Amino acid sequence: MLQIAAPLFEQNLAYARRLVADLSDDQMTTQPVGTCVLNHAAFVIGHLAWVCDFGVTLLGEGAAVDPKWRDIFSLTAKPVSDRSVYLSKAVPVKAFEDAHIRLVTLALAAKPELLQQAPPERFRNRFPMLAHLMLHMLTNHEAVHLGQLSAWRRACGLPAV
Repeated sequence: MLQIAAPLFEQNLAYARRLVADLSDDQMTTQPVGTCVLNHAAFVIGHLAWVCDFGVTLLGEGAAVDPKWRDIFSLTAKPVSDRSVYLSKAVPVKAFEDAHIRLVTLALAAKPELLQQAPPERFRNRFPMLAHLMLHMLTNHEAVHLGQLSAWRRACGLPAV
């Protein structure tokens, strides 16, 4: 099943690159809708980098992103408009690309015994096996956040990609 999801995951990476290609560093944390806090580009790309890197650790490899990113980009983190909280655009974009590629490579090479193991406790009610969580990471998770990024672009008055 992961082999079927891998090409979709690669399409996500290409789409993510297009969604941020024309953004300046300053635009990355724009909040275009008054007091409504949207998941802006700096948050979405950093979050996807953090999640892919977390997925890599579930597959037995070491983390590559800075451990401090957990506070900024984890599952419970919230985006902030303060640009100084986030690194320059190039850093999370590169971390996302690298973690994305590592995750799909490791997921496709994972032994069935590993993928049949239970994921961490907090995921088990939705994903009984690591294979289910990996499939989610390779499909739904990124797609949802890239949709948020696309909507954020439109709210900023930027063109669709």
